[in-house]
Amino acid sequence: MSTLADTIRNIPPVTRFFTVSTLVVSLACSMQLISLGDLIFSTDHLKYVLSSTYHNMTHAQSKVQAVKSFFMGLCESYRFFTCFLVPPGLMASNKMEGILDIYFFYTFANNVERGRFNNNFADCLYFTLLTGTMIVVITTIYGFIDPLHFPFPHSMMLSCIGYIWSRHSKNSIINFLGIIPIKAYYLPFGNLFIKMITQGFPAFLDTGIGILGGYFYQCVQSDTIPFFNLLPTSYSNAPEFRVGTRAATDSDIIPDTIFDKGYLKAPLWFYNLLGYPSNNSVGTTAFRLRRPSSVPVRRVETHSSNFAGRGRRLGSDVKND
Repeated sequence: MSTLADTIRNIPPVTRFFTVSTLVVSLACSMQLISLGDLIFSTDHLKYVLSSTYHNMTHAQSKVQAVKSFFMGLCESYRFFTCFLVPPGLMASNKMEGILDIYFFYTFANNVERGRFNNNFADCLYFTLLTGTMIVVITTIYGFIDPLHFPFPHSMMLSCIGYIWSRHSKNSIINFLGIIPIKAYYLPFGNLFIKMITQGFPAFLDTGIGILGGYFYQCVQSDTIPFFNLLPTSYSNAPEFRVGTRAATDSDIIPDTIFDKGYLKAPLWFYNLLGYPSNNSVGTTAFRLRRPSSVPVRRVETHSSNFAGRGRRLGSDVKND
């Protein structure tokens, strides 16, 4: 009989880390051991940290105090990570919403790590770091446009992972809201619609930013230009993988596009940093095959003691030696 510890160990590492960390943070916040204000990130807080750090450095009485002020401001960068561990439901009156946020995050992340990335820890972690950085950058830029918007990166990452899952399993049938059967391909659009109806524009925006982060990742993964690659004839030099032009064998099947081919492999230095073998998978795109650069190409010679014949043609004259 498997124990709880065995069940947790069987969860893929990236999904396990985020799920357990989010549960611990949520529990600590509910017990008032830590404050949500010390975990969240916003553009206003970033501007405050930058301005206060600059003020302390310029008014420091010594170089030591200036360096200390710089590092104190730099320490605030931990918020770029902890903001992904705060589900929006944690700030709702009904804490059950927070549990549902964590459950959906675990479900989609588990399927993506096992399915899309084939349990490749390094590539899945690299995907998480890239998309997380994209989400933070987009959120920060939008914060200068609308300072009143309060972002929830956890919700953004959930919609990003859900988008990646919907592309990988686009022809799977799911029950949207538990009652409407739709293809997984349309799940992100359904989520956008529901967020807009039930929670208004801020939740709609967070979901859209997450989808945009997943889309930009796929642009990098497929070596294509954002937005330009949405045109049907943009990449006619790849006839088998043109966007929206590949004929499906079944009219009810959504065909593959350049976004659905393989995934972005982490660079070699990232594999070396993790101590993870880099020759256990091959990354592909719509235009070329990406092979691990650390795998040497060797010529394999075989030796056999069996007689291989003398190359006589059928019907030729055989002379006795």
